[in-house]
Amino acid sequence: MTKNARALRSLFRRRYIIGLLLLAGLACASLYVNYNQTSRQTGRAELINLASSQKSLSQRISFFANALATTSAPSDRATLKAELSETIKQMRRAHNILSGQTEISQKARKKLKTVHDIYFNEYAPFDEEVKAFLLSAEAVLAANETDQYENAADLTAINLLGIHTIMQTHDVITRIIAYETEEEIAQAKLIQTIFTALILLFLLLESIWIFEPMGQRIEESIRQAEQSEEIAQAAANRAQIASEAKSNFLRVMSHEMRTPLNAVIGMSELLKGSSLDLKQRGYVGHIWSAGQHMLSLANDILTINQDAAGKLKIELGSGDLTKEINNVVGMLQPKALESCLTLSAQIDEKLDGLFEIDAQRLRQVMINLIGNAIKFTERGGIKVIAQHAYDDAAQNTIGVEIRVIDTGVGIAPEKQQIIFEEFEQAHDFHERSYGGAGLGLSISKKIISAMNGDLSLEKSSPQGSTFFIKLALKRAERIGAPQFCAPTPKSAPKEQAPVKKTSQRKILVVDDNAANRLIASAFLKKAGYEVELAENGQEAVDTCTRDSAIAMTFMDVEMPVMDGITATRAIRDKGLDEIRMPIIALTAHVLAEDNDKLLEAGFVEVLRKPVSEQSIVACARKFTQRAAAA
Repeated sequence: MTKNARALRSLFRRRYIIGLLLLAGLACASLYVNYNQTSRQTGRAELINLASSQKSLSQRISFFANALATTSAPSDRATLKAELSETIKQMRRAHNILSGQTEISQKARKKLKTVHDIYFNEYAPFDEEVKAFLLSAEAVLAANETDQYENAADLTAINLLGIHTIMQTHDVITRIIAYETEEEIAQAKLIQTIFTALILLFLLLESIWIFEPMGQRIEESIRQAEQSEEIAQAAANRAQIASEAKSNFLRVMSHEMRTPLNAVIGMSELLKGSSLDLKQRGYVGHIWSAGQHMLSLANDILTINQDAAGKLKIELGSGDLTKEINNVVGMLQPKALESCLTLSAQIDEKLDGLFEIDAQRLRQVMINLIGNAIKFTERGGIKVIAQHAYDDAAQNTIGVEIRVIDTGVGIAPEKQQIIFEEFEQAHDFHERSYGGAGLGLSISKKIISAMNGDLSLEKSSPQGSTFFIKLALKRAERIGAPQFCAPTPKSAPKEQAPVKKTSQRKILVVDDNAANRLIASAFLKKAGYEVELAENGQEAVDTCTRDSAIAMTFMDVEMPVMDGITATRAIRDKGLDEIRMPIIALTAHVLAEDNDKLLEAGFVEVLRKPVSEQSIVACARKFTQRAAAA
C-alpha cells in the first residue's frame, strides 16, 4: 500500500468515526428529551389525578361532617369518625403535593408557575382556604369526640368551601395542568422533529463529507485501475511483440546457422571419405566434432525459445528405440575416443521393435546426457543402459528405464538441486576447462517431462554420476504420419568404395547454395545415383517437366527467383503427384509448424539441415525403390 493510500484510508477512518460520534450524540440527546418529557408527563398525570381526587375528597369530608353532626347512633358515629379522619388525611397529603410542599410535588410541579400562584397569591391564597377547610373538618371531628357539637359555623365553612371553592378551584387547577401539559407535549414534538431533522441533515452532510469524497476516490481508483490495466495490456502487447520478434530472430538465426553448418559438417564427412593421412583425418575429425557441437547448441537455444513461448511440442511417430540409442552412441564414439574414453550401450532385448516416440527429441536428450558425461569424465568411460521396467496391459504401455553412467568428477551435493535450472552448471570452476552454456540438462528435463516421463540425477559421487530417465512408451504397429528424417549418422563416415548405380533414373538436387548442392550430389553419387542440379525453383520446375528420367527431387525451401514451396506446388499442378515425383524438402527450419506447412504444400518428407550422408541416401533409396515399384 502506498503512502497516499494509507493517508487517504486514515482520513476516511477519522471522518467516519467523527460522523458516528456526532450521530450517536444526536441520538442520545433525542432519547434524553423523550425520557425527560415522558417523566414530566407522568408527573403531570399524577397531579391531574390528585387534583381530581381533591374534589371527591372535599365532598366526602362535607358529607361525613354533616352526617356526624346529625347522627346519634354510637356505632354509626364511630364509623363516620373513622371515615372522616382518613379522608382528612388523604386530602391533606394530596394538598401538600399539589401545593409543592413535598419533594415529590416540587419535581412534579416544576415550571407550573400558574398553579403555584393559585395556591399562594397575596389576595386569596387557595392554600389557606384548603387549610381552613381541613381545620373546620378537624374541629367537627374533635367536637364529636365528646359527642357534643355546638359550633354551626364550622359546618357552614365546610359546606360552602366544599361545595363551591374547593371543587371549582381544583377544576381550574386540573385544566391548567392539562393545558400546560399539552403545550409541553407540543414543544416536545417540535424538539423531536428538530432532532429528527438534524439527524437527517447530518446523514446528508455525512454522505457529502465522507461518502462523496470516498465515491470520488473510488471512481479515481477505478480510472487508475483501468489506466493500469491499459498500461499492463500495452506492456503485455509489447512483450508479446518482443517475444515474437525474439522467436523470429532465433528462427532466422537457426536457419542461418544451419546453412553454413550443413557445409561444415557435410564437407568434413566428404573429406573423411577421401584419401587422407592420419594427421589430416584428425584435423577433419575436429572440424566435424565442432560442427556437431554448434548444431547441438543451436538445437538447445531453439528448444529453450519454444519452451518459453509455450510451443515445445512432442511429435510422436514410429521409431526404433534401440536404433536411436545406438545411433547417438555411434555418433559420439569419435569424441569419446579423442578423450581416451570408452563409450558403450547395453540395451534390453525386450526393447526391440518400434515405439511411439519423438525420435528427434529423444535423440537431443541422449546427445546432451552423453555429451556431458564425456565432457566431465577424465578417465574411464561412459555406459548407456536401457532396461525394460514393467508392462501395463491396461494402458498398452511398457516402462523404459535409461541410465547414463560415467566415471567422471561427480557433482557437489549443494549443486545437485540446481543442475536442471537454465544456465546452471555443476562445477563453476570447470567453465573455462569444459565450456558449455548450462542449457543441456534443463532442456533435457523439459523434453522428458513433455513426454510424460522423468529425468533425475540418480546418484553422484567423486567416482562418477548416473542420470536416470523413466518413460512409459506404447508399441507402434506400423509407421505413422511422415516425420522429420534423422540428420545424424551413427558415427563419422568412413571411406567407402564407390557403389554401382542403383537405377538409370536420375535425382534432382535443387539449392541456391553451391556448397549444399556439392555435398548432396557427392553423397548421392557416392551411393550410385545420377544427379541433376538446379539453383532455384523455376529451374526445378522446368527440369522436372522436361526430363522424364528424374525419379525424385531434393528441394531447398528458401531460394531466389522461385522458392521451394511455390516450385513444389507448380510441379504438382503439372500432374506430377507424390508417387510419380517424390519431393523431399531440404530446410534449415526446424519447427513443427514448418514441417506441417511443407507437407501440406506437397513435399513427401523433410530433411533438416545439416544433412548427413546416411539420411539423404536412406531417403533416396526409400523413394526411388517406391517409384520403381510403381
